[in-house]
Amino acid sequence: NSKWGANYLYGVKPGQTRHLFGPFVILGLSRRWTLLSELDFQSRESTLLAPSRFGALDYQKLSYEVTQGLWAFLTQEWSRLDFGSARTLSTAYTLGVQFFPRPHFEVSLAWQKLRVVSVSQEYSDFAWLLMHFYL
Repeated sequence: NSKWGANYLYGVKPGQTRHLFGPFVILGLSRRWTLLSELDFQSRESTLLAPSRFGALDYQKLSYEVTQGLWAFLTQEWSRLDFGSARTLSTAYTLGVQFFPRPHFEVSLAWQKLRVVSVSQEYSDFAWLLMHFYL
């Protein structure tokens, strides 16, 4: 009823390297409730004039299976990609539904409240519809 583990990403682009790492857990709270929780730490080094940066990100997703193939979910996201700068803070809350009508198909509808401090102190609204086919 649960999985746990760790993630690690090493990314390189001209003038910059990035390490992203941290633990995650997926918990089956009951037959219908699940929780996904992830906490990542980031180290970004640049050969340009910018100093190295250290930050963190977290993601929580609580899901409820309404009926087979139909899930309601609530997510919380937080990130501060550079602890030395408050302008890198962002937070988001999402309410949505996922529908899996048949194997390999997914339809997701979500509404998100997002605040990115470097852009505005106010929350912005976003909505999206995703249709996905898995091979």
